[in-house]
Amino acid sequence: MQWQLMKHSKIHIIFHSISFNFILYFIQFPLFENNNRWKESTIEDIVPAVNEPEDGLEPLGLKKDYFNKQRARLISKPVVASRFTRPFLKPDYPDEQKIMDIPRLQLAEQKQISVESIRLLWLNNLHEALTQTQLNKLGRLLSYMKNIEVLGIFSSHLTKLDIKLPNLLRLDIRYNQFGSIDAIIKMISPSTQLQQLDISQNPLTLQWETPFPPITHRLWPV
Repeated sequence: MQWQLMKHSKIHIIFHSISFNFILYFIQFPLFENNNRWKESTIEDIVPAVNEPEDGLEPLGLKKDYFNKQRARLISKPVVASRFTRPFLKPDYPDEQKIMDIPRLQLAEQKQISVESIRLLWLNNLHEALTQTQLNKLGRLLSYMKNIEVLGIFSSHLTKLDIKLPNLLRLDIRYNQFGSIDAIIKMISPSTQLQQLDISQNPLTLQWETPFPPITHRLWPV
C-alpha cells in the first residue's frame, strides 16, 4: 500500500511537471515572442493612421459658409516687426547735413543754413565759445533741428539739455556735469527711437559701481 501511494505520488508529480512544461511552451513562449514584437513595433503599428481632411479639422456643428463670410468681412492689416522698420545709424553723413564746429553752429543759430537738413551734430568745449546764456538756450536751438539722428556734446559743463528730438538715434554727452537723473530722463523721453546713450564721466554716473546703472534704477524703463 505504501509503495502504491509513493508510486501514485510520483506519477502525480510527473503529470504536473509535464503540464507545467506544456503550459510554458504553448502559452508563455508565445507571450514572450509577442512582447519582443511589441518592443520592436512603431507608433504607426499600434495606432492606425488618421487622415486629416484637406480643409482641416472642424468642430461639430460648424456652419462653414457662414464662418467664411464672417471671416471675409474682417479687416486685416499686415504686421511688420519693428526690427525691419526702425531706422539704423549711418556710418557717415554728407557735409551739408553735419555741424562739427562752432562757426557752423552759429550759422544755424542765425538761420543762414537750413536746420531741418542737419542729421549730425558733434561738438566739444562749448563753454569756451558760448556764454552761459547761450548754453542755456542750446536745447531750444537743437530742438529746431528735428531731424538730428546723432548728437554728441562733450566736455561742455552741461548740467541739463532740454531737447525734443523725435528722430534721435544716438546721444553722447560724456564729460559734462549731469548730476540729476531727472534731467537725463527729461532729455531722452521725447526720443522714442533712441538706440545708443552714453552718459559716462558725469557726476551722476561716477556714483555707480559699474558703467551701467543698477538693474532696479528707474532710468531703465525709459
